[in-house]
Amino acid sequence: MNFSQKSRAIALKALDLTIKNGGCTLDPKTNEEVTTGYAVGGIREFKFHGASVGHIDEVTEAIAKIRVSHPKTKIGFWLDGSTLYVDAVAVMNSEESARTVGEAFDELCIFHLDTKREIWLGDDGFDAMMNHAEEQEEIIQQMTREAND
Repeated sequence: MNFSQKSRAIALKALDLTIKNGGCTLDPKTNEEVTTGYAVGGIREFKFHGASVGHIDEVTEAIAKIRVSHPKTKIGFWLDGSTLYVDAVAVMNSEESARTVGEAFDELCIFHLDTKREIWLGDDGFDAMMNHAEEQEEIIQQMTREAND
């Protein structure tokens, strides 16, 4: 499998897992899901509106760029509402190390792969978490209103 084909295979697997689970972290060397440790973003990020096979070419290109520019990182994928994020991530063994790196990169949160939970960092992270919760509540209320109309 050549470089482009491998990038496309990673994209297909990532989109499938992200649509099913809301996100995933893949090792681009093996195309296997990373399920332990703490993922820290902030290295390089791409975002797309919507997670679908319709974005396969753009997601494949983002993966290829990450593989070339940051070959030692893993690649994280997640949905926030209808926005798909593709991010070069470092996977750390300890929460303390992940927090330190996350704060150095001005990240709002890190992700614990074992528990599939976000860990918000500092006051900015807490404020962002509260704003995100309020936005999600508004979306749910709007969807409920539309369903009842």
